[in-house]
Amino acid sequence: MPDNKTSNKPSTTADLVAAVRALHVRQYSPPVFDDNLAFTLCSSFWKTVIRNRLLTRIVVYGILGKLNPIMPEIYVRARWAEDNVESAVEQGVDQVVILGAGYDSFALRRHDLMARIQLWEIDQAATQREKFRRMDKHGLERHANAHYVEANFEVDPLHEVLKSAGVDLDRPSIFVWLGVTYYLTEDAIKTTLASISGHMAAGTVLCLDYIAGEEHTPENWRELRAGCAAFVAKRGEPWVTDYDPAEVPAFLQGCGFASVDNMLPSQIAPHYMHQHPSIPYPEIMGFARAVV
Repeated sequence: MPDNKTSNKPSTTADLVAAVRALHVRQYSPPVFDDNLAFTLCSSFWKTVIRNRLLTRIVVYGILGKLNPIMPEIYVRARWAEDNVESAVEQGVDQVVILGAGYDSFALRRHDLMARIQLWEIDQAATQREKFRRMDKHGLERHANAHYVEANFEVDPLHEVLKSAGVDLDRPSIFVWLGVTYYLTEDAIKTTLASISGHMAAGTVLCLDYIAGEEHTPENWRELRAGCAAFVAKRGEPWVTDYDPAEVPAFLQGCGFASVDNMLPSQIAPHYMHQHPSIPYPEIMGFARAVV
């Protein structure tokens, strides 16, 4: 989640992400993304809400009702990214880096893949400390191949952070960068992208999501976009940077990536929502897979 300058407190949006994943698993079978540890990593507040149907209706469908339509993006992007990680590992990649990891549970769930890789979670200090507290409370042990690194994308050169943390820059890796770019300045985004494209080995993959600018958002989704932007801004984590989805490949190539697969917001539902056609995917955010 956002790696902003106010790193003295855990990210509230990261907490919401865990809650959305947990709620999705409880409400849909099969889920689009089966994060069976999301509930465990939720805060006590969200656990209370999710356990109680009445509180779920009041909080999720009442107080946060205007935000409901954007929630599918949270678990769909996780499924998309994990599909890409699985594919990369099958092709021999054995270094995985999660940028802005929040309360991600990959290292705790996927022991089948963790046995074959080294994984680094990069995030701001306060969120990581809170994650460790929750893990310890529930007896979730840190995997021997998982490494946790504190960093701020606004000020810390990523390649230097990675090298200090033990990442082999001369071997291909896969990076997962979800729910972060829209909270950063474009300069910070470009710096991070240049750290990957300019310092990582050829064949390194980056998976990220991005938000479409208001003028590039379908008219029927603009009210939702405005409501979500206001919601996160009030919580001190405003959206800062957005894009024209059609121009994302050129932007990433301009940042040094050799090739880009761009899944436009309008293209995502057919790939991931076919088992749940009643859930509309919000055509606000897209996914891009870029290769060094």
